[in-house]
Amino acid sequence: MSGIPWSNPEELQYIIKAIEKGIHPEDIIEELNKRFGNHRTFNSIDRKLGRSGISYAHCIAKKNQKEPQKPISIVVQEDIEINRIRSQYNLLKKKYDQAVKELSNQAEVVDQLRECITALPAVRVAPPIILKKDKPTEETLFLLLSDIHAWEVVKRSRMVGINEYNRTIACHRLKHLADTIVDIAFNKLIGYKFNKLVIMGLGDFVSGNIHQDLVEGVEGNITEWTMELALVLSQMFMELASVFPEVEFVGIVGNHGRMSKKKNYKAGVPLNWDYLCYHFIRLMCAKQENIKFVIPESFFTLYKVYDYNILLFHGDAIQSYYGLPFYGIKKKITNLRDLLESSNRSFDYVAMGHFHERSIIDSINVEWLLNGSLIGPNEFSVGKLFIGSKPCQVLGGIHKNKGITHNWKIKLDNVNLKNKPVYRFK
Repeated sequence: MSGIPWSNPEELQYIIKAIEKGIHPEDIIEELNKRFGNHRTFNSIDRKLGRSGISYAHCIAKKNQKEPQKPISIVVQEDIEINRIRSQYNLLKKKYDQAVKELSNQAEVVDQLRECITALPAVRVAPPIILKKDKPTEETLFLLLSDIHAWEVVKRSRMVGINEYNRTIACHRLKHLADTIVDIAFNKLIGYKFNKLVIMGLGDFVSGNIHQDLVEGVEGNITEWTMELALVLSQMFMELASVFPEVEFVGIVGNHGRMSKKKNYKAGVPLNWDYLCYHFIRLMCAKQENIKFVIPESFFTLYKVYDYNILLFHGDAIQSYYGLPFYGIKKKITNLRDLLESSNRSFDYVAMGHFHERSIIDSINVEWLLNGSLIGPNEFSVGKLFIGSKPCQVLGGIHKNKGITHNWKIKLDNVNLKNKPVYRFK
């Protein structure tokens, strides 16, 4: 068979292409026999390759040649990774073996102690100890009151059931707030005596009319809203004045109540509906001698309780970073501290609203008290920011020697709305 001449040019053409592709001679022979029916042998192929200047052995070597070697840089990186994994494995194995050993030792110690330690005899369970104090602890009670946003309307259908708010709900929540203050002061804090309640108004009492979306669905106008809220709060203050020997209100304004869309620092506080609301309350409570009012014309103020200065400001001038106001608060407080210290004044506590989140933040020199809100989350906070805290306000006590000793978060989201509001707004 080896003497059969190469009669078909296509065979030669195929062999040349197959050789160029590196196909093994055995595979070439098999394919030739399939295509052309000529039973070629290794010898005939070898002679044919020889006449073409190609060695049969060269094809064998090319067939058996290993894959191209990787660049040395890749090999080095792979070796480094292998060594890293091996080291990590050895370290983890060492820690695992150590943990097994320690647990084994602990189990042995517990077994030995169980054998040699005798339990103490049981004691009789006594009734609760009731401390009788001849002299109660005297403190000043304070309430952070802010972000009422009267009379903004929040519809439950647009809030996925998270919150609802309107004039009636606000009245219920304010009544619940007053009742809870009395309950905490006289029922929860047994052994305390509060001669004075300080209400710190931190702004945004009215929702205002500078944001068009906030006045949609609200009946009346800004003047009516301010007067109605003042009537409701005057009733609340009068009720608290009937149980506390002295009630004092100090209030700074927020950003929602300003009368121009852009903040007017020159005209300042008087051009703000919060400021007018505070004075309306003062006039309505004028006959109640144990209610006093402090209404500064500055955007922030220092208020003293005993020997402790409390810095009150709303917080709208503070910039948030990634949705968190704490860095901005710290920066602003540091600036205010430097500013006030230049005139030999300082503060021990900071009380602020605006962010609708109750928080107590400790630092070395100052304690920050952030108040919640009466309104809770609305369509803007949920729809745009995907955030919102439940409505609440902060109550606390200040001791003349110890400063702020306790604070309470008064929750306002689960208020009974079945009955008519006790406080009237008309």
